[in-house]
Amino acid sequence: MDASSGHAPKPATRKARAYGLLSLALLILGFAPLLVRYAREAPGPVIAAYRMTGAWLLASLAVLVLLARGERPSRGRAWLWAGLGGVCFGLDLALWSTGVARSNATTPTLMVNTAPVWVGLATRFVWREPLPRRFWTAVALMLVGAALVLTRGRWHALTWDEGAWWGLAAALFFAAYQLFAQRARAHLSTPWVFWATTGAASAALWPLIWLAGWPWRGFAPTTWAALAALAVVVQSGGWLLIQEVQGLLPAAVIAPVLLGQPVLTAFLAAWLLGERLTFAQIVGGGLVLVSVYMVVRGAEDRG
Repeated sequence: MDASSGHAPKPATRKARAYGLLSLALLILGFAPLLVRYAREAPGPVIAAYRMTGAWLLASLAVLVLLARGERPSRGRAWLWAGLGGVCFGLDLALWSTGVARSNATTPTLMVNTAPVWVGLATRFVWREPLPRRFWTAVALMLVGAALVLTRGRWHALTWDEGAWWGLAAALFFAAYQLFAQRARAHLSTPWVFWATTGAASAALWPLIWLAGWPWRGFAPTTWAALAALAVVVQSGGWLLIQEVQGLLPAAVIAPVLLGQPVLTAFLAAWLLGERLTFAQIVGGGLVLVSVYMVVRGAEDRG
């Protein structure tokens, strides 16, 4: 039974709802890189910190409402999973941002997109859970497709440099976040997990910012508006939906589907910013969509 509901819905309805929420979350997340572009006056870790802190403040209001209604969350290890997940998410954002700042946007972003590989390995060998059929084939297609979208077919844009190491480290933390959050959602409802993860992420990010001496105030109004949109729309909208889905679908299904974000962002940029899509990006987007279909079909065959 889902921790957020007192009644277990029918399997078909539950699955349709899960994929519907995941699709909506993916659409919202597609706008994240566009908003980050408007907030680029601020360092990457500072963007992440404001994004998480703003979401945590909104989640705190929701938690106060739940407490006023008499809802009390269960105690136990779920809070540890949620806290660890939040810290991992915060470190993922900080490491990825550092990689982009020290090298380029392409290589660290592609390395972060290897997270489904680490989620699959942990799911199979740590949690001892079965994987969807054709999982590894689908992940391989996804990585090729994502590389085509991110590089526009110019493979020389991918270099194993310092940014690749930062991106790989970020991918490991992102994979850990998804696995920990899935464990937390098995025992806590979405608002409580979201409140705990965003709070833990904020607590991990702000000390790093102050120790590193990154500027965190005095930005232009456009930057503040973009930071607010990232907190309210992307984090409190898109990632809240994902945490709801984490109580309905396994991490080994969610992680590959999230690889559709670079594809969606590329098409949104073409539509909203007038950026031209290359043939390689269109092919890459098609590969990602085919691979997502393979993962979803594999999960249905298994279930």
